[in-house]
Amino acid sequence: MPTGGRHILLLLAVLVISGGRAQAQVSVGDEVNMNMNGSLTFGYTGTNGNNVESSHELDFGGQADLTGTYHDPRFLSFNIVPYYNESRANSDVQSAFNSTGILSSANIFSGSKTPGFVSFSKDYNTESELGIPGTTAYKTKGNDQNFNLNWSLLQPRWPTLTAGFGTGSSEYEILGTTGQGTTAVRNWSLRSNYQIFGFILSGGYNHYTISSYLPLIESLTPPIKNTSAVNSYQVVASRRLGTKSSMNLNASRDDSGVEYNSNARNNISVDTFTGTATTNPVRPVTLAFNAGYTDNLEGSLLQSVAPVGGVALPILPPESSHSLDLLGTASYTIQREYTFVAQTSVEHRGQSLEGFNYQSDIYRGSADFSHGLLGGTFGANASLFRFTLSTSSGAASLGSSGGLSYARRLGLWSASGSFRYSQDEQTAIASFTQSGYGFSGSLSRQLKGWQWFSTGSVNKFNFTDGSHTGSSNESVSTTLSSRIINITGNYSQSSGDSLLTASGLIPVTGPILPPSILVTYGGTAYGGAVGLRPLRGLSLTGTYLHSKYNTVNQGTGVGNMVEEYDFKGDYYFRKLHFLAGYTRLDQGVGLAVPYKFNLFYVGVMRTIRFF
Repeated sequence: MPTGGRHILLLLAVLVISGGRAQAQVSVGDEVNMNMNGSLTFGYTGTNGNNVESSHELDFGGQADLTGTYHDPRFLSFNIVPYYNESRANSDVQSAFNSTGILSSANIFSGSKTPGFVSFSKDYNTESELGIPGTTAYKTKGNDQNFNLNWSLLQPRWPTLTAGFGTGSSEYEILGTTGQGTTAVRNWSLRSNYQIFGFILSGGYNHYTISSYLPLIESLTPPIKNTSAVNSYQVVASRRLGTKSSMNLNASRDDSGVEYNSNARNNISVDTFTGTATTNPVRPVTLAFNAGYTDNLEGSLLQSVAPVGGVALPILPPESSHSLDLLGTASYTIQREYTFVAQTSVEHRGQSLEGFNYQSDIYRGSADFSHGLLGGTFGANASLFRFTLSTSSGAASLGSSGGLSYARRLGLWSASGSFRYSQDEQTAIASFTQSGYGFSGSLSRQLKGWQWFSTGSVNKFNFTDGSHTGSSNESVSTTLSSRIINITGNYSQSSGDSLLTASGLIPVTGPILPPSILVTYGGTAYGGAVGLRPLRGLSLTGTYLHSKYNTVNQGTGVGNMVEEYDFKGDYYFRKLHFLAGYTRLDQGVGLAVPYKFNLFYVGVMRTIRFF
């Protein structure tokens, strides 16, 4: 290393170790007051892998946290946090890569009739994740930038008005794959609230634009380019009717323009109207009536399982669809040393979807009960429903759902468990029913100087007509801890259908999505962690994660895996933080050569109060 470089490193080390005390606050003139805390870091990093060049480096970094006010905290207050070359190699952040960026925000005229808020952030070389349901996520690396501005007008006896603007962009690579993904988002919003003649009124407008490019991910999907622009309008009115009744009215419209993989742009409009009225004629009785209508059932269902925000929305077919739903409910509640709720309802649906017209009637009765039992708390619920569908020649079908739960503490033991199921329950689409079950439980025990805690759960769901396999997940975890040591272990297994988004795969259920864009997933994940605190100021941790799963899209299936080791030691001595550790990442995506990365580091960080 050149002599000048050694002198710089020596100077940094001296600053880290011996930073002196500074005054508590700095004033610039009579108007600006500021405080700044931060840290300086210095360390050694060694890396190697099959996709990175082997390196051995002495590097430094730092972070500052500047807060201040101008004139008066209610006039302007701000916070600015720049950071340079921050990673687990030389600081306490969790990224394996050296990240640089800035976070900033300001409150303007807070407490006045015209408050405002503005924020800006920019990050380089940050570590993130692309989620996989029920298992370890893919690791990604990229750059992000976000800007947000909100302003309000709060004039007494006038409608409130709040306007917002936001824009953001990101570019990233999935480690072990080729190509780069990008996302760009822009959002405008306007909202108002007002009270008049006993009505509480609110309305809003929101414009949301997102452009995303999802790169080729082996075994998931081919490259997807998606652009969506949505204009949303909403008006809500609610009012108390005397002391025992109330009403609520809601009208909304969503206008969407979608371009999917350079196909012709398709405009989708969804108008929705809902109304609710409730009354308590006598104390234990509640009556409610709900009515809802949408002029684009397929569009509203798609929004419910794949909301705009990074999802590659497909082009909808040109067929019209609509839905009318009328529901009346009566419930009776008793609250004494126990709680009992009985409820009955009648619902009528009329739907037009994909060229078919459906009329259905649903009659439902349910009961909920909770009471103390054998020193614990017992709960039970059950529902029985009968429905008819116009396409079933008038034949009636029966369905049911229910659940049980119990929790009890006995000496040093604590336990809880629950079970739930549904059979032939009608979904949001009148022509489909669903069935499923699930149970969960926990058990804990206080030992001498130790505590043991374990949980487990199983959930399964499917459509009874066999159009989709549905989804399932099972998981179990256990923890044993004391003042000095903490040990955890976990295992999970999951499968189902999902949709690829800019943030990963999200589980979906329902027949509304075309099979061509669905990704079927299934696999297992397990891991564990050990933490030690043998001495004051010293902590040692080790974690291990492993997942192996398959993904299938349009008949093509490939196995994938993620495995990660992470060992870390931290020692705090006064204002010094010494750290050392080792990280290993193996990430295999489809048939591509697995990405292998090893990182070894030692470093020291010193917190400093600059002023």
